[in-house]
Amino acid sequence: MKILLFSSVFFSFFSITIYEGIIIIWLILVLVYAIKQRKIFRGYFTLPILMFSIPQIISTSLYNFKFVYKSLEQGLFSFIYFSTSFLKLTYRDLEKLNYIILASGCISYGFFIYNLIEKKEIAFARGGIIEVSLFSSIFAFVSLSMYLYKKQKIYLFLFLLSSFFVFLPARRSYMIGYFLAIGLLLYLLRHIINKKLFYGILFFSAGLMFASIVYFLHKDNRFKYMSEVLTGKTKISENVVNIITSGRLDKFNRGVDRVRKSWREGNYIAFIFGHGIEKAKPYLSPPYESIFILQEFIERGIIGLLGILLFFYRYFRLFFRFSIRKREDILLIPFLIIPAVNIGATIFNVFWNAMLPLYVIFLGIVEYFYNRKS
Repeated sequence: MKILLFSSVFFSFFSITIYEGIIIIWLILVLVYAIKQRKIFRGYFTLPILMFSIPQIISTSLYNFKFVYKSLEQGLFSFIYFSTSFLKLTYRDLEKLNYIILASGCISYGFFIYNLIEKKEIAFARGGIIEVSLFSSIFAFVSLSMYLYKKQKIYLFLFLLSSFFVFLPARRSYMIGYFLAIGLLLYLLRHIINKKLFYGILFFSAGLMFASIVYFLHKDNRFKYMSEVLTGKTKISENVVNIITSGRLDKFNRGVDRVRKSWREGNYIAFIFGHGIEKAKPYLSPPYESIFILQEFIERGIIGLLGILLFFYRYFRLFFRFSIRKREDILLIPFLIIPAVNIGATIFNVFWNAMLPLYVIFLGIVEYFYNRKS
């Protein structure tokens, strides 16, 4: 099962097909272990995972069965969380996992250079510009954690490099996710690292954000209009808001219409379990991205939405209860911080992405070590 963990983390950056195949094998093994040992890991995130996973499967089965395979993928893949206690990880395993992620990062930047030169596009081995921001955030926090653990400057360089690549594609969602994560990380380290490093990271991150905003004010209409609204040069209108939010206001209005239609039709089951995956396709091109609360309510219903909100609440509660008690605990930092990137990015993105199963197993790993020490 450790091999499945290590290989799924590695291939998540390079091949979605191999990655998902490993997750499926992992789920089968979890089921075998659970039946054989008559137990599973009942962690802090068990309830929210069940709440945001199962309604999506039910609603898709009811309203859009041809996409049920996708609901199983998005719903069941997070169940690898229940294998946490079967992994029996050690701090040495955590170090290996960090090295695997760093090796994946170095290989990914090789692909970046190739794609930029040969194809004139910003991309890693898998995905597009969104994955460049997402993966670079992961590489950045692992690099910084390994710098704190090893005190070798190469890791600090990798942190600076990866942080730059977070902002290069101009994905606002992952800019927000990065800053949420860096803020939480600095809070966690406030009594551990020296003030010079603390303020160095703070001012570097703020400077990177400021430089990015200045650059995009001249290159990106979304930033231009936002600036003009804030300075009073342009009045707020529906068209302006749509430009700033990449059309999300229009999508929000259509989503509200969809909810009203379901209410008029008496489709109250959809309010409980959602309309299912891809149900928005007849009137919106998927994925349906608007205001977070509405988009998740449409797909997962009130149970699924409450499950996601409970997941967020329990994440922050776990975070603020966590403490570094010995040097080896630094190896846990990436697995505690990385899910925050996705939480911050949810403002502009849907909650689910292909990396979500790894986020939940990362949190399971943090729980496992934290509870073992308590």
